[in-house]
Amino acid sequence: MMHAVEPERSHLWEQKRSKLDAIKAKNGAKKRKKGEYRVVFNKNGTTSKIKKKTDLKFDSSFESGNLAKATRISKYEYELELSFDNDKGHFTQWFYFSVRRMVKGRTYKFNIINFYKSGSSFRDGMKPLSYSEVKGWRRRAADVKYYEGEKKKDQSSNYNILTWTYKQDHDVKKIFFCHCYPYTYSDLCSYLEDVKLKINKNIVLIDQVLSKTVDGRDCKLLTVTSSGDDSNKQGVVITARVHPGESNASYMMKGVLDFLLSDDEQAQALRNLFVFKIVPMLNPDGVFKGNYRCNSIGQDLNRHYDDPSLEMHPVIVNLKTVISDLVKERGVLLYCDLHGHSTKRNVFMYGCSDESNVLKDNEIKVFPKMMGMQPMFSYKDCSFNLDQVKTNTGRIVMFQKMGIMNSYTMESSFGITDKDSPKAAHLNRTDFENMGKSLLKTLYLYQTQKHIVDQVRDDLLRSRGDFRSKL
Repeated sequence: MMHAVEPERSHLWEQKRSKLDAIKAKNGAKKRKKGEYRVVFNKNGTTSKIKKKTDLKFDSSFESGNLAKATRISKYEYELELSFDNDKGHFTQWFYFSVRRMVKGRTYKFNIINFYKSGSSFRDGMKPLSYSEVKGWRRRAADVKYYEGEKKKDQSSNYNILTWTYKQDHDVKKIFFCHCYPYTYSDLCSYLEDVKLKINKNIVLIDQVLSKTVDGRDCKLLTVTSSGDDSNKQGVVITARVHPGESNASYMMKGVLDFLLSDDEQAQALRNLFVFKIVPMLNPDGVFKGNYRCNSIGQDLNRHYDDPSLEMHPVIVNLKTVISDLVKERGVLLYCDLHGHSTKRNVFMYGCSDESNVLKDNEIKVFPKMMGMQPMFSYKDCSFNLDQVKTNTGRIVMFQKMGIMNSYTMESSFGITDKDSPKAAHLNRTDFENMGKSLLKTLYLYQTQKHIVDQVRDDLLRSRGDFRSKL
């Protein structure tokens, strides 16, 4: 059973929200400019010399933190700005910061004014996360709105504003606010050290350094299989966190590893059938810095798989070598890159297509269709195409250049599902982990239950007239 919290605002409500609401919000912001504006936090600059005891104290100088500036615009309201991934003013979505001096019983208002994307699950009812040592992670924000703001630096379009209120309901020194449940580079390193102490001795787990990152961090490569002869085993490649702000992908990856390294009978069968090559965090630098999409030098690694640079994208260069060798040595049945999605609900896959070969094109859809048997996975939200703007992504390069037919990204909403609930509900960390486990359970069925695969394949062929690739 999924433990979830129902969002306050439905997708339909957001679609029908009047333009007047956004206009009022903008007018309100203009009026506030006439009042007292005081910078109380500036990560890369100076703050106001005037300070009051009632001012909240902000901080983001910790691993994966992202808040560039906080301005007090009234006694209980603050305007916030996020750090950009690069100097072009691109890619702001991930936020993670702490606040001190919040008083029990008081309501505060926060406005993040420089979101890059116009679409967001915050329009669809998702709430920001808050954390305290007393209460843990919760979604207690109220009056959540996401709307168009001021012009972007490049004048191409407008930034967007996320606003919410928060009533402090207990005494605590510090509250954290975050876009999604954080999962840091240090979290991964601690997890791997812990796992190696606990796993069964019959499980082969090789922890290697795939590559040094631009900033000199270790990008981990895990090899998982069973002991004994592996000459007849196929390869499986699973990766995550190429986009550092998609922290839910790390929880899906944790679900993958927890299951694969367990004593479950299906997990044992998978280790006997495959050699797994797993990269839990492709972009450690971006994760550490608190970026949304890019590494520490502003490069979106998932747009450089076709011709990566050893200087700017060393992890991708080395990953391609590992996969190429694996393809030549034993073949690769499945490549899956785990992602978070900022606008869509549920969990789903992006796959490739081959319109010149009906049977192959149909076969590509079999695995995602079988995933649809799992909770929270929505096959209707899957898309299969070779979009030109994404030809340099891992998914398409593995399909076109490496010849891996089952090449997918598995995408999870940052917080909203409606597949197994009469009303939309929030996703939590356990939900994300369960989706990672579901990926491997589906792989087990795909490889061992031929009658199910045949039935799904035939059903897809019969329904091809009703299904069209979404471009």
